[in-house]
Amino acid sequence: MNQKPPPEEILSEILRLMGYPAAVERSDEEGEVHLRIQSDEGIIIGRKGRTLEALEWVMRVALGTGEVIRVDCGGYRERQHRILEDTARRAIEQVRSRGRTVTLGPYLPAERRIIHQAVSREDELKTESEGEGWEKWVKVIPARRRK
Repeated sequence: MNQKPPPEEILSEILRLMGYPAAVERSDEEGEVHLRIQSDEGIIIGRKGRTLEALEWVMRVALGTGEVIRVDCGGYRERQHRILEDTARRAIEQVRSRGRTVTLGPYLPAERRIIHQAVSREDELKTESEGEGWEKWVKVIPARRRK
């Protein structure tokens, strides 16, 4: 019976085949496998993190286990998380001050989830995703309209 190599070895081999050999560190956090690529190669991140998204998809297919895989490089995901939370905070302030819906995006599913979570902690506000495909817009909506 052949056993698959661990995810960090698979990702390291994929990067080597791409021409960007790099060490990969693994941590298991809250039921997710986090793989951190030890490199400062921007091409591994890709435009707007698209290469990281693609690597996550390839890893899910390669492992075939249904595990949630998160791939990061150079702390990109953490920086993006802070930026998206700041964006959500500004949208929350706008909706509260103007009483009107604010539309953000388009964002990928993981990015939208960060905004939805940030807004969900606020009373009297809600969010909705709108659009087709992977990239959708996020609407931050006052739960009750002003009279």
